[in-house]
Amino acid sequence: MQLLTPSENIKKKFVDNPNYKTNFELINPKTKIICLNNGVIYESQHEAARKLNISLGHINNVLKGKRNHTHGYIFRYYSA
Repeated sequence: MQLLTPSENIKKKFVDNPNYKTNFELINPKTKIICLNNGVIYESQHEAARKLNISLGHINNVLKGKRNHTHGYIFRYYSA
């Protein structure tokens, strides 16, 4: 068993597993999303939040599954 500092431990994750993805890579705010209510595809969570006047955090929580909807809107990640 090898004792590592916290920063060495994080670096080791990337060395041992090159396919390791960070939370940012898994849930990227610039990923396209679709609103299931109106069928509009948004380029990013930011765009949807601006156009619908909704909190970006609430949209993100819907996408993560922490909330079912926000202001009556249901969002999912869009894949073409």
